[in-house]
Amino acid sequence: MKRYLSIVVFILLFAKVYAAYIKPFTVNNVEFQMSAVKSGSFKMGTNKGYPNYPRHTVNITKPFWIGRTEVTQELWQAVMGNNPSEVKGAKLPVTNVSWTDCQVFVLKLCQLTGEHFRLPSEAEWEYAARGGNHQHGKKYSGNNSPDKVAWYRDNSGGRPHEVATKQPAEALGVYDMSGNVAEWCADWLGEYTAQTQTDPSGPHSHRFAIRGGNWDSPENGFPERFTVYGRLCGKPEEADAKTGFRLALDDEKPLVCTNQPYPLCEVRRGDEQDPAKVIACIIEAALSGNANAMYRLGLAFIVGVNNITKDDAMASFILEKAAAGGDKDAMYQLAMEYYTDNEKESGNRWIKEAANAGHPKAMTLMWADVEKDPTKAREWLHKAAEAGEAEAMYALARDYLLGDEEPRDAHKAFDWAQKAANKNHGGGMYMTGLMLWYGEGCVQDMDKALKWMQRAADEKNNSFAKEFLGQCYYKGDHVTQDYAKAYIFFREAAKHADHPSGAAMHYLSLCYRFGHGTAKDLQQADYWEKKAQETGSDEADAMRQLLHNK
Repeated sequence: MKRYLSIVVFILLFAKVYAAYIKPFTVNNVEFQMSAVKSGSFKMGTNKGYPNYPRHTVNITKPFWIGRTEVTQELWQAVMGNNPSEVKGAKLPVTNVSWTDCQVFVLKLCQLTGEHFRLPSEAEWEYAARGGNHQHGKKYSGNNSPDKVAWYRDNSGGRPHEVATKQPAEALGVYDMSGNVAEWCADWLGEYTAQTQTDPSGPHSHRFAIRGGNWDSPENGFPERFTVYGRLCGKPEEADAKTGFRLALDDEKPLVCTNQPYPLCEVRRGDEQDPAKVIACIIEAALSGNANAMYRLGLAFIVGVNNITKDDAMASFILEKAAAGGDKDAMYQLAMEYYTDNEKESGNRWIKEAANAGHPKAMTLMWADVEKDPTKAREWLHKAAEAGEAEAMYALARDYLLGDEEPRDAHKAFDWAQKAANKNHGGGMYMTGLMLWYGEGCVQDMDKALKWMQRAADEKNNSFAKEFLGQCYYKGDHVTQDYAKAYIFFREAAKHADHPSGAAMHYLSLCYRFGHGTAKDLQQADYWEKKAQETGSDEADAMRQLLHNK
């Protein structure tokens, strides 16, 4: 009896200790578990068979958690809302997922749980498959006999099977790290060296590591494929019915930002023309905590590119992290998202953050819409202009020309107008042309003036430049008189969607009244004259009137 009780106590104690190394999670009513993996050292690879050699020592310095099973279809469905797998079943491992798909899943899981889930590195995967700091020394994960621990070609029936239906690897209690489906790893596949490595993440190459083999292993006569050391790889956009993944977990909170610069690995690898590889690189950098990469990834979720489906909630989640990490572009973009959702208070808060971080457009908004103190607002306008924001440059040019908010100074006005024009600002081009035409704040030059007006009309669809050119052709002023061209310029300027020109409406009325460049039409003439009176003078007219009077 005592012996029986001793056995029971031992089993209960063992179960309690074992349970202490298991961490359960539930997402949308679907439960999954992670096993604790302590830090330690192990021999990675083997001394036979490319690309698995040479065998070398690897130090894993940070403890982590590894998924007890491959990610199931029911868990994928709970997080992503779809199921891409070819063979369907709630407890079957999810398949037909690319490396990029897996990373998007990880990001959404981080958002739902507040934990730092990720894919395991290749070294972490093999360390866990070999038993962690209790190395079992077996060829397959948990046993030298594949039938006991793996679904593979000889026993799978040509299909994946439900997870955790084979014997687990005892040390960590993990299932299917040999066979069933192959598993994506976080890092790029590279050649091994004999040197000792610490927490390796793999060199940048064109393909990501895939480990563990699958239900069709050994493929092509390579029995090493589903051993603990067997290696495969795939492009980040590739997906098939034999490949899934399992999760890793850090004890840190997810997506902790850093401001350290990162090289554009798509350029470093010569893949700048391959959008799938560009996205893979951005995701990799974002998950490592780079704030600027998070910003770029947030934009990808806003518009939807490649394997990334448009997702406003994910975009906001990632942009918040990037903004909190100090990326000023993310701050500005986040403000725009809040404005779009009519959350003006939050939008204003992030605009202030972005402006203080030196974002030129945010500084301009501080002047135009956010800052309620007139003196401080002018300070923001000057900061934005000096930081290179074209809209602020144009605003200063206008103020110096008209003497509005700034003492009238034609030379400063022309200087800022030219800077805005060189930044490809339509208003700056128009104003530069106008001041050159009249020789205000600069040497008069009609030819240059017409060139700037033409650029503003052609490149920026500036209605005031079109109206100005229309007058030139209508009157034959420094160009050959051409009523037909004048009519076209007046019509486009009068019907401009954003900034219809009142002066253009008046001249369009004259074209219809006298048949200049179009057929006579007194009804149209009266209509456009009435529209001109209703529209009244505008800022562009005020500038021209001031210069004309001088």
